[in-house]
Amino acid sequence: MLGYKHPEGGKSKNWTLERKANRRKRLMALNTSKEQIERVRERMKIYSNSKEHQEHLQKIHLRQSHKVEVFDIISKTTNVYSSIRSAALEIGIEHSTVRKYLRLDEPYKNKYKFSKPSSDKD
Repeated sequence: MLGYKHPEGGKSKNWTLERKANRRKRLMALNTSKEQIERVRERMKIYSNSKEHQEHLQKIHLRQSHKVEVFDIISKTTNVYSSIRSAALEIGIEHSTVRKYLRLDEPYKNKYKFSKPSSDKD
């Protein structure tokens, strides 16, 4: 005999679809009361309007972002961006594409060459 045989009257929970639906309803009711929603909205207003919070987010962004240098092969210009996402947004491509071509060290569509700025190279 392979595997573990559970006892018939054991403590296993019988999660029927009805029981799962009832549990989901109870959890939703707890998390979506009008008072809870209002508290969350008030907190979000405070956080999003606070100058200190905005400065804190900016510091986190600068600390966690990776600078990227973008060389435009056609116009022969180089721009340095504070993050991969900001470079991708400026060029109009996905950030994952910038990451890929940065890692491959190949030009993107023979138009852009991505690299780490010389001061940031490991």
